[in-house]
Amino acid sequence: MYTMNLMEIQESPLFNNKKIQRKLCLESVQVVLEELRKKVNLERIDKNKFRFLIMWRRPDEWGKVIYQWVSRME
Repeated sequence: MYTMNLMEIQESPLFNNKKIQRKLCLESVQVVLEELRKKVNLERIDKNKFRFLIMWRRPDEWGKVIYQWVSRME
């Protein structure tokens, strides 16, 4: 999991290629983030939709992984 805001993520290498001096516009970044939210890999953590939590795995996936791990330990 990772917490970011819109300005941080727009400057990250994922959306900003400094080598060729190009970056994705904020509007397009928001489209990508909305798709992640629909897939439950992103959760907005403020009312202004400025800060968000990015999850490598969805909460239900983590539940299955943890349950399988605990089951193997018995």
